[in-house]
Amino acid sequence: MQLAFYLADKFRNPVMFMGDYYLAHVFEAVDTGAVDFGALPRKDWALDGSSSGTGNARIVSSIMPTKRNAPVYVDYGTYLETSGEKIAVMERQMEPMYEQGSCEDADCVIVAYGTPARIVRYVVGQLRAEGLRVGFFRPVTLWPFPSAQLVAATRSARGIGVYELNAGQMIDDVRLAVRDRNAISIGGLSFDSSGFGIAPELTPRKVAMRIRKFMAESGQGPGA
Repeated sequence: MQLAFYLADKFRNPVMFMGDYYLAHVFEAVDTGAVDFGALPRKDWALDGSSSGTGNARIVSSIMPTKRNAPVYVDYGTYLETSGEKIAVMERQMEPMYEQGSCEDADCVIVAYGTPARIVRYVVGQLRAEGLRVGFFRPVTLWPFPSAQLVAATRSARGIGVYELNAGQMIDDVRLAVRDRNAISIGGLSFDSSGFGIAPELTPRKVAMRIRKFMAESGQGPGA
């Protein structure tokens, strides 16, 4: 969360921190100490009153960076064109974040993010203990998406399964990354009868069943 605030300040751009029902209903020990990410750029855009009455007062606007009577006027179309440059700068300066485990010799890699990724990581550890060559990959940043890192992590894999607790959203990013190999969605929608989103399919036993089934259908693991 501290990093999200830092990046929003650094790039002057909204940062979305994704949470879910489970994150809001569990607790665990965390370190709340301040993290030093380095110095931030000078806020020469800030409306601090120092430019008032000069005829060139600062403006903060999503439509244009200058006033209409400014000596060097930037129109709306030109401003939109520069937005692409800003996005490119953010992408270059923001290193994608991810976590991976047991991918070096994995025949099958399961890709997941958010709360499901925590269950997948636990289940993969159990399956590894049984001798199954399965690994996991968890994107931490969904943009920039860790495409190159995912390709490297799945280099030896013959099967790539994407576990999401929805009808499939990240699956497109995964397929764009691996390109030459097909990624299969092995997750799905799951709610309890109350509709609060407590997913019966998110138990370790159910997740393990889905991974085993995927491995078998991919020609790997028991039953292959």
